[in-house]
Amino acid sequence: MIFKSKPQYKDIALSVIATVALLGLLALAFTDNDSRKTFESMATLTIGAAVGYFIPGNK
Repeated sequence: MIFKSKPQYKDIALSVIATVALLGLLALAFTDNDSRKTFESMATLTIGAAVGYFIPGNK
């Protein structure tokens, strides 16, 4: 991926946090069969929040 400018520190930090949260939630969903749907829903929310933050608009 080629950036037009250097990404800000908070954007990189948010990406790392979202990735770690996604991997953790998917690991929990894999190990706990009873709560799988809940962990999958939280993973979807995490990805939606990260993508929603990076969509250009009025910040």
